[in-house]
Amino acid sequence: VDADITSGSQRKLKAGGTIVSGVVRDAVGKPIKGLYVGAYRDSMMIYKPDFISNLTGEDGAYTLTLAGGGEFFIVARNTLGGPAEKGDLLGRYAGNESHSVAVKPGEKLVGIDIVAEKVE
Repeated sequence: VDADITSGSQRKLKAGGTIVSGVVRDAVGKPIKGLYVGAYRDSMMIYKPDFISNLTGEDGAYTLTLAGGGEFFIVARNTLGGPAEKGDLLGRYAGNESHSVAVKPGEKLVGIDIVAEKVE
């Protein structure tokens, strides 16, 4: 597998389907189990995500399989549907101001880590 470093801990691996993956952690760096990670095509990140991961495991890891490439806005939540409410866990990819990643069809983008916190 060819790997090349893009920025920070992001790495792009070429092969197979279009994938975005990473780890969801709390503010002190502990992995969070039981969250969904969603990819939205719309920057508003409301309604249902275009793509949803399985729940994160003990290691906080997630993998999103996307249909094709483009710009996707990445968010982690413990609930789906409607706005986040007080007590929910919520996090957005913070690698840039727009909370987005750009991925080409067939590309595997790893290291898209998210910090999730309770909504106050």
